[in-house]
Amino acid sequence: MNTKFRILVIFSLVLFVVLSTKQLNACVPIIASMSTSTPTTVPAEKTVLRFIVYYSGDLSAVMKDEDSYMKTFMEVYNLKLISTFKIDETNSGFTLEAKEGIEFPTEVAREMSLINNILMIEVTHILVTEES
Repeated sequence: MNTKFRILVIFSLVLFVVLSTKQLNACVPIIASMSTSTPTTVPAEKTVLRFIVYYSGDLSAVMKDEDSYMKTFMEVYNLKLISTFKIDETNSGFTLEAKEGIEFPTEVAREMSLINNILMIEVTHILVTEES
């Protein structure tokens, strides 16, 4: 057998194996603590969407600067700052709440995770309860 024929046979065997499999699983990294588990559905009018953002650096300087990426991102997606918290000397965090419904919150969190100094983002749906 010549070399070209051997390569053709090997290539066709590999192609056959790849095409004959029913499902190929890709390894996708989990970004910003987003799980791949099946979400539970809760009526949108009874929940509030929040993003808990863990941040490295001086958060107060970023929030005071009207031209910062974070402030622009908050304006584009209509998010408001709910609270801030301190983790340690260099890391802090803040909570953003959506003023309106966001159709794809995990995609918004992925976009936000690309901003400098953001360590991690948690997407939460908080149930709204009526108090007497």
